Amino acid sequence: MKTHAALALLPALLMSIATTAATPATSTNASTELSRLLDEDLVAVYRRNPLNATVRGKPGYNDKLPEVSLASLKADRERERAALARLKAIDPGTLKGQDRVSYELLLEKSETAVEGQRFTDADALVLSTLGGIQNFMPRAAQVTPFRTAADYRDYVARLSYMASYADAVKVTSSARTVTSLASPPAIPSMAKSSRPVSPSVSGVSPARN
Repeated sequence: MKTHAALALLPALLMSIATTAATPATSTNASTELSRLLDEDLVAVYRRNPLNATVRGKPGYNDKLPEVSLASLKADRERERAALARLKAIDPGTLKGQDRVSYELLLEKSETAVEGQRFTDADALVLSTLGGIQNFMPRAAQVTPFRTAADYRDYVARLSYMASYADAVKVTSSARTVTSLASPPAIPSMAKSSRPVSPSVSGVSPARN
C-alpha cells in the first residue's frame, strides 16, 4: 500500500524538482542577456564618442573619432530598436538585486532613445555650442594619456582622421538642416487684428520685472 502511494506521488515530486531546477536557469539566462545588452550599450556609447573611452582608460578607442555620418546614425537607430526589443523579451521578475536596477535603467534609456528617433532633425546637433568637432581635439589633447609611444601614435591617428570627421559633420548637419527648413512651421496671420497680442494668447510667458 505504501509502495503504491509513493509511486503515485512520484510524478508530482519529479515535476516539483524540474520546476525548482528551471527557475535558476531562467534567471541565469535573463542575467546573461542583460549583461550582454549592457556591454553592447557601452560599446555604442564609446563608438559615438570615443573620448568617453579615453577619459575612462578604456583601450582600443584612443585613435578613433565620433561616428556621425548619416549611415552610422541610421545603423545606431536600428541597433537601439533591436536592443529595446531584446530587453523587453527579458522577464524582469527573474532578475534580482543590481540586475533588476540595471534592467530598469537601461529600459528607460532605451525607450527614451527609440521615442526620440522621430526627431530626426536632431541629428544636426552633431555640431552645436555644447560640443562638436570644434572642441573635440583640444579636449582630446587634455585627457589623452601620453605615457607610451602607442599613445602618441593613437593621437596622431586621430589627427589624421579629422578631415573625414569634418566631412561627415558637414554632410549630416547640412542634410538635417535642409530637411527642417524645407517644411517650416506655419505662422498664423495677425493681419486681421489691430490689437496687440496678449502674452497668454501667444503662448509666451509674461516677462517678470
